[in-house]
Amino acid sequence: EKIGPLTLNGVKMCAWCLEAKTKGPRYCGKDCAKSARASFFPQKEESLNYLLMRQDFKCAHCQYDWNPLIEQLLRNGRVYDKPNDYKTELSYWLMRRIKSEVSKERKPEVDHVIPIYKGGQSLGLDNHQSICYTCHKAKSKIDNGGPRKKNASKS
Repeated sequence: EKIGPLTLNGVKMCAWCLEAKTKGPRYCGKDCAKSARASFFPQKEESLNYLLMRQDFKCAHCQYDWNPLIEQLLRNGRVYDKPNDYKTELSYWLMRRIKSEVSKERKPEVDHVIPIYKGGQSLGLDNHQSICYTCHKAKSKIDNGGPRKKNASKS
């Protein structure tokens, strides 16, 4: 079942921010649409972009800094979705470019702070962080070695 905008006193409100009239079928604008996608699909580019913005474009573990690469890409790259300010605006293009230009070891990835099997949330961005591939691999090895949360329905 599709979720549409909320209607309040006959006015269609944004399904994300609940504060503005919708301009489209669900959201008041591009920012709300991107924010909703980031929250519901945490592994996608919008989520990665949001997490990197929240972390000042640094790995949450080793503090590898993607800022110099981003600034170079914005100076030299052909951009059709170039953000006016990459530190405050979500950009699908920018995340795709970072992933294609950086080495495999430093590729940014989305990670669950608390693994799902240990009770961490799978949706929303509160339980997510962006870390580089190398840190993600090491953290996953540690996370997967501990005791798993018991499933209450299998007693």
